[in-house]
Amino acid sequence: MIKITFKFFLSVFLLNSSVFAYTYQVLDSIAKPVALLAENQKTELIQKTIIEQDFKLKTNDQQFAKINLNNSYEVSLFNNSEILVQSTYTYEGLPTLSVQFLSGQLYIKKLKNVNTRLQLNSVFFDWAFDLNAADKKNNLNLWLMLDLEKPSIQFCNREGEAEISLFDHEKKVNLKSSESVIFRGQFANKKIDFDILLKGRKIPKGYWQDQKKCSFDQLIQIENNIFKADQALKQKKIVQHKKKQSDKKSNDSKFLCHNPYGQLNDCAWVKSGQKCQRTRCDAQGKWSDLQIISSDRAQSCSTVSTVFKCDY
Repeated sequence: MIKITFKFFLSVFLLNSSVFAYTYQVLDSIAKPVALLAENQKTELIQKTIIEQDFKLKTNDQQFAKINLNNSYEVSLFNNSEILVQSTYTYEGLPTLSVQFLSGQLYIKKLKNVNTRLQLNSVFFDWAFDLNAADKKNNLNLWLMLDLEKPSIQFCNREGEAEISLFDHEKKVNLKSSESVIFRGQFANKKIDFDILLKGRKIPKGYWQDQKKCSFDQLIQIENNIFKADQALKQKKIVQHKKKQSDKKSNDSKFLCHNPYGQLNDCAWVKSGQKCQRTRCDAQGKWSDLQIISSDRAQSCSTVSTVFKCDY
């Protein structure tokens, strides 16, 4: 698999940005996944976020993002998944996007009246989708599941017909609406194994499983589960915050002095540089009588205030 650095794709983007303008808009997101831009810049993906340069996106266990690619394609990246989106201009002067599907689950569909050619690839395949082509080879409304540990890749076609092929594998699979197929690859020396042909052409080793029906209800359920987990986490944080505020109010009523909590004639020690700062809780509920003393004379001294009965 070709390794492409962010410096490389940034240079390509800047070189051609005056020719074509690429816009990627976040349509929906859960748990604020972070996109990695050129030169290790980062941006949180929330609804309506606009990205105007190449990016890499890796989601964690409870994250999700749906992104419009240049008003031509829509991608949904589910939890524990990764893609790399790049702009290229190497095909007859046409604006072209490269989407590398690196791992996990991806749903991608072609929109109507596209203005951008797409190069979609993974460790198993490299496909081109031309502008507004209507033949089944160019149909794109797929749910893809790439498991690099097994290794395998599964395709579920949502509607229409789609032709699925893997590099130079001799077999091509035609999927109708709601049909699915899995290719089981092989490992050699902990890497996906290929037969290498002349001029670097390669065939992934492995076999196709039988075609089966698939349901996009499963995909919707996965998205709903991520959403519910995100809502539950937010609710948990709200409950924890309320409890913390309630505990603070309770403590405020129990103690004469606050920040830190202490009673009359208690002393608070806190480290200040190489010495200790000592204050006393007075009858007005204030920390007063500030003194700076050497740390060896303090009962306790750290960067966090520690409260004891005063030693004077």
